Amino acid sequence: MLKSLYTEIAGKKYRLGYTTGTCSAAAAMAAVMLFEGKKSESVVINTPYGIDVEIDIIYSEKNNNYAVCGVVKDGGDDYDVTSGIKIYAKAQLTEGETFVTGGEGIGIVTKKGLKCNVGEYAINPEPIKMIKKAVSSVSDKNYKITIYAPEGVDIAKKTFNPRLGIQGGISIIGTTGIVTPMSEEAWKESCSYELSVKKASGKKSVCFVFGNYGEVFATKYLGINKDCIVSISNFVGYMLDTALNMAFDNVLIVGHTGKLIKVAAGIFHTHSKVADGRMETLCTLVALEGGDYEVIEKIYNCNTTDMAEKILKDSNLSHIWQKACEIAKKKCCDRIFNKMNVGCIMFNNENEILGKSKNWSYIINELR
Repeated sequence: MLKSLYTEIAGKKYRLGYTTGTCSAAAAMAAVMLFEGKKSESVVINTPYGIDVEIDIIYSEKNNNYAVCGVVKDGGDDYDVTSGIKIYAKAQLTEGETFVTGGEGIGIVTKKGLKCNVGEYAINPEPIKMIKKAVSSVSDKNYKITIYAPEGVDIAKKTFNPRLGIQGGISIIGTTGIVTPMSEEAWKESCSYELSVKKASGKKSVCFVFGNYGEVFATKYLGINKDCIVSISNFVGYMLDTALNMAFDNVLIVGHTGKLIKVAAGIFHTHSKVADGRMETLCTLVALEGGDYEVIEKIYNCNTTDMAEKILKDSNLSHIWQKACEIAKKKCCDRIFNKMNVGCIMFNNENEILGKSKNWSYIINELR
Protein backbone atom coordinates (compact mmCIF):
# COMPACT_ATOMS: atom_id res chain seq x y z
CA MET A 1 0.00 0.00 0.00
CA LEU A 2 1.06 3.60 -0.62
CA LYS A 3 1.30 4.38 3.09
CA SER A 4 4.64 2.57 3.13
CA LEU A 5 5.80 3.18 -0.46
CA TYR A 6 8.92 5.19 -1.21
CA THR A 7 11.06 6.08 -4.17
CA GLU A 8 14.79 6.82 -4.21
CA ILE A 9 16.19 9.94 -5.86
CA ALA A 10 19.90 10.71 -5.79
CA GLY A 11 20.43 8.22 -2.99
CA LYS A 12 17.70 9.64 -0.75
CA LYS A 13 14.31 8.08 0.01
CA TYR A 14 11.14 10.06 -0.59
CA ARG A 15 7.59 9.09 0.31
CA LEU A 16 5.17 8.95 -2.60
CA GLY A 17 1.84 10.75 -2.43
CA TYR A 18 -1.45 10.62 -4.29
CA THR A 19 -3.19 13.00 -6.64
CA THR A 20 -6.39 14.98 -6.32
CA GLY A 21 -7.87 12.45 -8.75
CA THR A 22 -7.07 9.54 -6.47
CA CYS A 23 -8.50 11.45 -3.50
CA SER A 24 -11.73 12.09 -5.40
CA ALA A 25 -12.05 8.42 -6.33
CA ALA A 26 -11.52 7.39 -2.70
CA ALA A 27 -14.09 9.87 -1.39
CA ALA A 28 -16.59 8.79 -4.06
CA MET A 29 -16.12 5.10 -3.26
CA ALA A 30 -16.62 5.72 0.46
CA ALA A 31 -19.68 7.90 -0.17
CA VAL A 32 -21.38 5.24 -2.27
CA MET A 33 -20.58 2.57 0.31
CA LEU A 34 -21.97 4.81 3.06
CA PHE A 35 -25.16 5.48 1.10
CA GLU A 36 -25.66 1.74 0.72
CA GLY A 37 -25.15 1.14 4.42
CA LYS A 38 -21.46 0.50 4.96
CA LYS A 39 -19.34 3.12 6.74
CA SER A 40 -15.59 2.77 6.15
CA GLU A 41 -12.59 4.10 8.04
CA SER A 42 -10.48 3.75 4.90
CA VAL A 43 -10.77 2.55 1.30
CA VAL A 44 -8.36 1.02 -1.20
CA ILE A 45 -8.07 2.52 -4.70
CA ASN A 46 -6.30 0.80 -7.58
CA THR A 47 -4.41 3.52 -9.44
CA PRO A 48 -3.42 3.67 -13.13
CA TYR A 49 0.16 3.58 -11.80
CA GLY A 50 -0.48 -0.07 -11.01
CA ILE A 51 -0.39 0.04 -7.23
CA ASP A 52 -3.10 0.07 -4.60
CA VAL A 53 -3.56 3.13 -2.40
CA GLU A 54 -5.14 2.98 1.04
CA ILE A 55 -6.73 6.31 2.00
CA ASP A 56 -8.30 7.24 5.32
CA ILE A 57 -11.84 8.65 5.35
CA ILE A 58 -11.92 11.71 7.60
CA TYR A 59 -15.55 12.77 7.15
CA SER A 60 -18.84 10.91 6.72
CA GLU A 61 -22.42 12.21 6.43
CA LYS A 62 -25.58 10.43 5.32
CA ASN A 63 -29.29 11.14 4.94
CA ASN A 64 -32.09 9.68 2.85
CA ASN A 65 -31.08 11.42 -0.39
CA TYR A 66 -27.29 11.45 -0.39
CA ALA A 67 -24.06 10.55 1.35
CA VAL A 68 -20.85 12.58 1.62
CA CYS A 69 -17.35 11.42 2.47
CA GLY A 70 -14.10 13.36 2.66
CA VAL A 71 -10.37 12.66 2.54
CA VAL A 72 -7.21 14.67 3.07
CA LYS A 73 -4.92 15.03 0.07
CA ASP A 74 -1.43 13.71 0.85
CA GLY A 75 1.30 14.74 -1.59
CA GLY A 76 3.96 12.65 0.13
CA ASP A 77 7.34 14.33 0.24
CA ASP A 78 6.59 16.39 -2.85
CA TYR A 79 6.05 20.12 -2.41
CA ASP A 80 2.46 20.71 -3.48
CA VAL A 81 0.18 23.55 -2.41
CA THR A 82 -2.80 21.19 -2.56
CA SER A 83 -1.26 18.81 -0.04
CA GLY A 84 -3.44 18.78 3.07
CA ILE A 85 -6.58 20.04 1.34
CA LYS A 86 -9.85 18.28 2.19
CA ILE A 87 -11.61 16.81 -0.84
CA TYR A 88 -15.21 15.62 -0.62
CA ALA A 89 -17.50 13.51 -2.78
CA LYS A 90 -21.30 13.60 -2.62
CA ALA A 91 -23.12 10.53 -3.91
CA GLN A 92 -26.74 10.69 -5.11
CA LEU A 93 -28.69 8.07 -7.02
CA THR A 94 -29.48 8.94 -10.64
CA GLU A 95 -31.68 7.40 -13.29
CA GLY A 96 -29.06 7.76 -16.00
CA GLU A 97 -25.51 6.48 -16.10
CA THR A 98 -23.04 7.33 -13.36
CA PHE A 99 -21.51 10.74 -14.02
CA VAL A 100 -19.09 13.09 -12.30
CA THR A 101 -19.42 16.82 -11.77
CA GLY A 102 -17.85 19.49 -9.58
CA GLY A 103 -18.86 21.84 -6.83
CA GLU A 104 -17.39 24.49 -4.53
CA GLY A 105 -13.63 24.85 -4.81
CA ILE A 106 -13.31 23.00 -8.11
CA GLY A 107 -12.30 25.32 -10.94
CA ILE A 108 -14.28 26.06 -14.08
CA VAL A 109 -12.43 25.93 -17.43
CA THR A 110 -12.64 29.27 -19.26
CA LYS A 111 -10.07 28.82 -22.04
CA LYS A 112 -9.61 26.28 -24.82
CA GLY A 113 -6.61 23.96 -24.94
CA LEU A 114 -7.07 21.97 -21.74
CA LYS A 115 -8.32 18.40 -21.39
CA CYS A 116 -11.74 19.69 -20.30
CA ASN A 117 -14.08 21.75 -22.45
CA VAL A 118 -14.78 25.41 -21.74
CA GLY A 119 -17.53 25.76 -19.16
CA GLU A 120 -16.84 22.38 -17.57
CA TYR A 121 -15.42 21.70 -14.13
CA ALA A 122 -11.68 21.09 -14.25
CA ILE A 123 -11.89 17.35 -13.62
CA ASN A 124 -9.64 15.61 -16.12
CA PRO A 125 -10.64 12.46 -18.03
CA GLU A 126 -8.34 10.07 -16.16
CA PRO A 127 -9.67 11.02 -12.70
CA ILE A 128 -13.23 10.68 -14.03
CA LYS A 129 -12.39 7.14 -15.14
CA MET A 130 -10.90 6.42 -11.71
CA ILE A 131 -13.99 7.76 -9.93
CA LYS A 132 -16.40 5.74 -12.08
CA LYS A 133 -14.27 2.62 -11.65
CA ALA A 134 -14.21 3.09 -7.88
CA VAL A 135 -17.99 3.52 -7.75
CA SER A 136 -18.70 0.50 -9.95
CA SER A 137 -16.36 -1.63 -7.85
CA VAL A 138 -18.68 -1.31 -4.83
CA SER A 139 -22.12 -0.86 -6.41
CA ASP A 140 -24.13 -1.84 -9.48
CA LYS A 141 -26.32 1.28 -9.15
CA ASN A 142 -25.87 4.58 -10.98
CA TYR A 143 -24.80 7.72 -9.14
CA LYS A 144 -24.27 11.40 -9.59
CA ILE A 145 -20.91 12.11 -7.97
CA THR A 146 -20.17 15.71 -7.03
CA ILE A 147 -16.56 16.49 -6.12
CA TYR A 148 -15.93 19.60 -4.06
CA ALA A 149 -13.19 21.16 -1.96
CA PRO A 150 -14.12 24.45 -0.24
CA GLU A 151 -10.47 25.29 0.52
CA GLY A 152 -9.74 25.09 -3.19
CA VAL A 153 -11.04 28.61 -3.82
CA ASP A 154 -8.09 30.15 -1.95
CA ILE A 155 -5.51 27.46 -2.71
CA ALA A 156 -6.06 27.81 -6.46
CA LYS A 157 -4.72 31.37 -6.28
CA LYS A 158 -1.30 29.89 -5.45
CA THR A 159 -1.30 27.67 -8.56
CA PHE A 160 -1.03 28.16 -12.34
CA ASN A 161 -4.79 27.64 -12.67
CA PRO A 162 -5.81 31.31 -13.20
CA ARG A 163 -3.16 31.65 -15.91
CA LEU A 164 -4.33 28.44 -17.57
CA GLY A 165 -7.90 29.66 -17.63
CA ILE A 166 -9.24 27.67 -14.70
CA GLN A 167 -11.18 29.97 -12.43
CA GLY A 168 -12.54 29.60 -8.92
CA GLY A 169 -10.79 26.51 -7.68
CA ILE A 170 -8.33 23.66 -8.02
CA SER A 171 -8.12 21.02 -10.74
CA ILE A 172 -8.81 17.34 -10.24
CA ILE A 173 -5.88 15.84 -12.09
CA GLY A 174 -3.45 12.95 -12.16
CA THR A 175 -2.63 10.61 -15.03
CA THR A 176 -1.10 7.92 -12.84
CA GLY A 177 -2.90 8.68 -9.57
CA ILE A 178 0.45 8.89 -7.80
CA VAL A 179 2.56 11.94 -6.93
CA THR A 180 6.28 11.33 -7.35
CA PRO A 181 8.39 13.74 -5.24
CA MET A 182 10.50 16.18 -7.20
CA SER A 183 8.83 15.05 -10.43
CA GLU A 184 9.82 17.23 -13.36
CA GLU A 185 7.29 15.57 -15.59
CA ALA A 186 4.37 17.12 -13.72
CA TRP A 187 5.99 20.55 -13.94
CA LYS A 188 6.66 20.11 -17.66
CA GLU A 189 3.08 19.04 -18.19
CA SER A 190 1.86 22.18 -16.47
CA CYS A 191 4.08 24.34 -18.69
CA SER A 192 2.94 22.60 -21.85
CA TYR A 193 -0.71 22.98 -20.79
CA GLU A 194 -0.16 26.72 -20.55
CA LEU A 195 1.32 26.72 -24.04
CA SER A 196 -1.60 24.71 -25.43
CA VAL A 197 -4.02 27.26 -23.96
CA LYS A 198 -2.23 30.03 -25.87
CA LYS A 199 -2.40 28.00 -29.06
CA ALA A 200 -6.08 27.24 -28.61
CA SER A 201 -6.79 30.95 -28.14
CA GLY A 202 -5.29 31.66 -31.58
CA LYS A 203 -1.84 32.88 -30.52
CA LYS A 204 0.93 32.38 -33.08
CA SER A 205 3.63 34.11 -31.05
CA VAL A 206 4.57 33.61 -27.39
CA CYS A 207 7.07 34.99 -24.91
CA PHE A 208 8.95 32.48 -22.76
CA VAL A 209 10.05 33.60 -19.30
CA PHE A 210 11.81 31.57 -16.63
CA GLY A 211 9.59 32.72 -13.78
CA ASN A 212 7.89 35.66 -12.09
CA TYR A 213 10.96 37.88 -12.36
CA GLY A 214 11.01 37.54 -16.13
CA GLU A 215 7.26 38.01 -16.40
CA VAL A 216 7.40 41.33 -14.52
CA PHE A 217 10.23 42.54 -16.75
CA ALA A 218 8.47 41.44 -19.94
CA THR A 219 5.20 43.15 -19.07
CA LYS A 220 6.47 46.27 -17.31
CA TYR A 221 9.60 47.10 -19.30
CA LEU A 222 8.94 45.51 -22.69
CA GLY A 223 5.20 46.10 -22.88
CA ILE A 224 4.43 42.49 -23.77
CA ASN A 225 0.83 41.41 -23.43
CA LYS A 226 0.50 39.18 -20.37
CA ASP A 227 -1.73 36.82 -22.34
CA CYS A 228 1.25 36.00 -24.57
CA ILE A 229 3.59 35.00 -21.73
CA VAL A 230 4.38 31.40 -20.83
CA SER A 231 6.47 30.48 -17.78
CA ILE A 232 8.88 27.67 -18.71
CA SER A 233 10.79 27.20 -15.43
CA ASN A 234 14.13 25.62 -16.44
CA PHE A 235 12.80 23.63 -19.40
CA VAL A 236 14.06 25.67 -22.35
CA GLY A 237 14.67 22.78 -24.71
CA TYR A 238 11.49 20.92 -23.84
CA MET A 239 9.35 24.01 -24.29
CA LEU A 240 11.01 24.96 -27.59
CA ASP A 241 10.31 21.45 -28.86
CA THR A 242 6.72 21.69 -27.63
CA ALA A 243 6.19 25.08 -29.27
CA LEU A 244 7.53 23.67 -32.53
CA ASN A 245 5.22 20.67 -32.33
CA MET A 246 2.29 23.03 -31.74
CA ALA A 247 3.31 25.00 -34.84
CA PHE A 248 3.91 28.41 -33.25
CA ASP A 249 5.50 30.97 -35.57
CA ASN A 250 7.55 33.02 -33.10
CA VAL A 251 9.05 32.57 -29.65
CA LEU A 252 10.77 35.36 -27.74
CA ILE A 253 12.82 34.19 -24.74
CA VAL A 254 13.22 36.86 -22.08
CA GLY A 255 15.63 35.99 -19.31
CA HIS A 256 18.10 37.21 -16.73
CA THR A 257 21.78 36.95 -17.61
CA GLY A 258 22.20 33.98 -15.28
CA LYS A 259 19.72 31.93 -17.31
CA LEU A 260 20.34 32.96 -20.90
CA ILE A 261 24.10 32.68 -20.64
CA LYS A 262 23.55 28.96 -20.03
CA VAL A 263 21.46 28.74 -23.18
CA ALA A 264 24.35 30.38 -25.04
CA ALA A 265 26.41 27.39 -23.92
CA GLY A 266 23.85 25.02 -25.39
CA ILE A 267 22.39 24.14 -21.99
CA PHE A 268 18.66 23.62 -22.45
CA HIS A 269 17.82 22.61 -18.88
CA THR A 270 18.98 25.56 -16.81
CA HIS A 271 18.63 24.22 -13.25
CA SER A 272 21.95 24.38 -11.41
CA LYS A 273 21.72 20.69 -10.50
CA VAL A 274 21.86 19.84 -14.22
CA ALA A 275 24.59 22.16 -15.47
CA ASP A 276 26.21 25.51 -14.87
CA GLY A 277 28.90 26.79 -17.23
CA ARG A 278 27.96 30.46 -16.78
CA MET A 279 31.45 31.73 -16.01
CA GLU A 280 33.14 29.31 -18.37
CA THR A 281 30.96 30.61 -21.19
CA LEU A 282 31.67 34.23 -20.34
CA CYS A 283 35.39 33.52 -20.07
CA THR A 284 35.38 31.95 -23.52
CA LEU A 285 33.59 34.93 -25.03
CA VAL A 286 35.99 37.39 -23.37
CA ALA A 287 38.96 35.38 -24.62
CA LEU A 288 37.59 35.39 -28.17
CA GLU A 289 37.31 39.18 -27.90
CA GLY A 290 40.97 39.40 -26.93
CA GLY A 291 40.31 40.14 -23.26
CA ASP A 292 43.18 40.23 -20.80
CA TYR A 293 44.02 37.14 -18.79
CA GLU A 294 43.43 39.10 -15.59
CA VAL A 295 39.86 39.91 -16.64
CA ILE A 296 39.19 36.29 -17.60
CA GLU A 297 40.52 35.09 -14.25
CA LYS A 298 38.35 37.54 -12.33
CA ILE A 299 35.24 36.44 -14.21
CA TYR A 300 36.07 32.78 -13.73
CA ASN A 301 36.11 33.32 -9.97
CA CYS A 302 32.76 35.14 -9.90
CA ASN A 303 29.84 33.49 -8.15
CA THR A 304 27.13 35.32 -10.08
CA THR A 305 26.63 36.92 -13.47
CA ASP A 306 25.89 40.18 -11.64
CA MET A 307 29.46 40.19 -10.34
CA ALA A 308 30.74 39.36 -13.82
CA GLU A 309 28.67 42.17 -15.31
CA LYS A 310 30.52 44.76 -13.24
CA ILE A 311 33.90 43.39 -14.32
CA LEU A 312 32.87 43.43 -17.97
CA LYS A 313 31.61 47.00 -17.66
CA ASP A 314 34.81 48.21 -16.00
CA SER A 315 36.81 46.50 -18.77
CA ASN A 316 34.74 48.03 -21.60
CA LEU A 317 33.49 44.59 -22.55
CA SER A 318 29.77 45.02 -21.94
CA HIS A 319 29.13 44.15 -25.58
CA ILE A 320 29.85 40.54 -24.59
CA TRP A 321 26.23 40.27 -23.42
CA GLN A 322 24.97 41.19 -26.88
CA LYS A 323 27.20 38.53 -28.38
CA ALA A 324 25.96 35.99 -25.83
CA CYS A 325 22.37 36.85 -26.67
CA GLU A 326 22.96 36.26 -30.38
CA ILE A 327 24.64 32.94 -29.64
CA ALA A 328 21.76 31.87 -27.38
CA LYS A 329 19.34 32.66 -30.18
CA LYS A 330 21.42 30.61 -32.64
CA LYS A 331 21.59 27.64 -30.24
CA CYS A 332 17.80 27.71 -29.94
CA CYS A 333 17.30 27.92 -33.68
CA ASP A 334 19.76 25.08 -34.25
CA ARG A 335 17.85 22.91 -31.80
CA ILE A 336 14.58 23.29 -33.73
CA PHE A 337 16.35 23.18 -37.14
CA ASN A 338 15.35 26.77 -37.89
CA LYS A 339 11.71 25.74 -38.29
CA MET A 340 10.50 28.50 -35.96
CA ASN A 341 11.53 32.10 -35.43
CA VAL A 342 13.27 32.48 -32.03
CA GLY A 343 14.56 35.67 -30.44
CA CYS A 344 16.27 36.41 -27.12
CA ILE A 345 16.41 39.37 -24.74
CA MET A 346 18.77 39.40 -21.76
CA PHE A 347 18.35 41.70 -18.76
CA ASN A 348 20.03 42.34 -15.41
CA ASN A 349 18.95 42.99 -11.82
CA GLU A 350 18.56 46.69 -12.57
CA ASN A 351 15.96 45.85 -15.24
CA GLU A 352 18.32 46.99 -17.99
CA ILE A 353 18.50 45.24 -21.34
CA LEU A 354 22.06 43.98 -21.82
CA GLY A 355 21.54 42.07 -25.05
CA LYS A 356 18.91 41.40 -27.67
CA SER A 357 19.01 39.30 -30.80
CA LYS A 358 18.65 41.11 -34.10
CA ASN A 359 15.15 39.83 -34.75
CA TRP A 360 13.74 40.87 -31.37
CA SER A 361 11.83 43.92 -32.59
CA TYR A 362 9.80 41.95 -35.13
CA ILE A 363 8.75 39.32 -32.59
CA ILE A 364 8.01 41.80 -29.81
CA ASN A 365 5.64 43.70 -32.07
CA GLU A 366 3.69 40.46 -32.44
CA LEU A 367 3.47 40.21 -28.64
CA ARG A 368 2.30 43.71 -27.76
